Amino acid sequence: MTKNVDYYAALLEPWFERWNLMTQSEREIQRRQSNAYQMQGFYDAMLPQMEGLIEVLNEYPLNDMPEQARSLMNLTLSLAEIAPHVEFYEGAAGVPFAFEEERFIAERADSTQL
Repeated sequence: MTKNVDYYAALLEPWFERWNLMTQSEREIQRRQSNAYQMQGFYDAMLPQMEGLIEVLNEYPLNDMPEQARSLMNLTLSLAEIAPHVEFYEGAAGVPFAFEEERFIAERADSTQL
C-alpha cells in the first residue's frame, strides 16, 4: 500500500486537536501547557511516521498545501517543538536553567509562512 496524505491524516488524526497549530507561538504555548505524558504520547506516535510523512509532504509546495497536508506539516513542527523536551529534559515543559520563556514572543508578518 502506498502511503499518502489521507493515510497519515487518518493515522494521526487523534493528535490534530492538540498539536495541529499554525504558528510557532501556538506550538510553544501548547508545549508549555502539556505534561510529560502528553508530550511523550505525541512523540511516540509521530516519530515512527516521520520518514514516510516527510516524503509525502515533499510532494507539495510549502505555500500551497492542501488542508490535510498543512495539518500534517503543523504536526511535524509541533514534534520539533516538543522533541528536545522529551529527549533531553525528561518531559519538562520548560527549559531547565533558562529565562522565563513567556518573556519571549515570536512574531511573524505572515502566519502562513513557516
